[in-house]
Amino acid sequence: MKALLAIAALLASAAPAAAVTVDFDSASGPVGATYAALGVTFANATTISFGLAGQTAPNSIVSICCSSVFGATDAITATFSADVVSVSITALDVGSAGARIEAYDAVSALIDFDEAFGTGLGVGNSSPCR
Repeated sequence: MKALLAIAALLASAAPAAAVTVDFDSASGPVGATYAALGVTFANATTISFGLAGQTAPNSIVSICCSSVFGATDAITATFSADVVSVSITALDVGSAGARIEAYDAVSALIDFDEAFGTGLGVGNSSPCR
């Protein structure tokens, strides 16, 4: 009987976690640890609430450095408190410079990335990165 309970406990602890969606609607200003209870903290991210094509009201996030064009040195960073299987984000107004999402492991080794490119300045373009 003990062996069966131990196996059941092991299987129960290996069950996948439920999906979590962060929509940034409960944040105002710098995001930081606003969603730490959901298992993710952000660096270099602040909320905006002006309407862009593809934006879900009322908020989206942008790099703290600027609200339009920014590069890799101004990247928004999300750090997860536990292992994750999948992450996605919709990039708005993606121009010819593109948008990129990168995933790193606990020792900062790049394990995957996705990128999307639009045209021109990208006004009105939106692209999912997963």
